Amino acid sequence: MQKIIAFLIVMVVFFGASTSTVKAEDNAKSADKKVRFIAIYDDKCQWSCGVVKPLVEGLKKDYGEKVDFYELNTSKGKLSESTKLAKELGVEPFFTSQMPYIPCVGVFTKNGKLVKEIPAAKPKEMYVKFIDKALAAKN
Repeated sequence: MQKIIAFLIVMVVFFGASTSTVKAEDNAKSADKKVRFIAIYDDKCQWSCGVVKPLVEGLKKDYGEKVDFYELNTSKGKLSESTKLAKELGVEPFFTSQMPYIPCVGVFTKNGKLVKEIPAAKPKEMYVKFIDKALAAKN
C-alpha cells in the first residue's frame, strides 16, 4: 500500500512540476550558485542509507564552501517538505524519478546540469570523481 501511495505522489509531483522546473533552471544559472550534491534517502532505509550519510558528512568537510549539500527525505511526513525543496532547487524531476532507488545521489553543475545520478551506496571516491567533474564544468 505504501508503494502505491508513493507512486501516486510521484506521479502528481512529476506531472505538476513541468512549468516550475523551467523557472528554477533559470534561477540556477545565476553566478552565485554552487555545485550541488543532492542525497535522497528514507528514514526506513537503514543499511545503505546509513552508509551514505557519513560519506556525505565527510564530503561536506572536504569541499567546504565549494559545494552545496542537500538531503531530501522521502519518509512519510517529510516527503512534502523535500518535494518543496527539490522544486526550489530546480531538481524536482530528478528527485521524483529517483525515489524508487533510495539512497540515490545527484551531482549538479553550477548551472543546474545533472552530471551524474548515483543510485545505491557507493565508495567515497565515486562521489569525489563526479563532484570534481561538476566543479570543473564550464556550464
